[in-house]
Amino acid sequence: GGVVMGAVTHVAHARLGPLPQVRLPWRFAEAKAEPRCAPPLLGQDTVTILLEQGYGSAQIAEWIAQGVVAGDAAGLRQHPAG
Repeated sequence: GGVVMGAVTHVAHARLGPLPQVRLPWRFAEAKAEPRCAPPLLGQDTVTILLEQGYGSAQIAEWIAQGVVAGDAAGLRQHPAG
């Protein structure tokens, strides 16, 4: 399996603990090609990204409430200009 071949490593995640991550399939002697951080949780960056794309807070909150996008409507309070 991939673990025996060294294809899997673990990355620390603040909420979920150690998460398995697939390493790149190639190695270079002088370069460290390891995952630098754990992936974000589902919806963790949704509000920020949609605000950056010009969507308004009310529209984003509606989408979250309807289940159209994953995210935390509480995150909208951190972006009052949205």
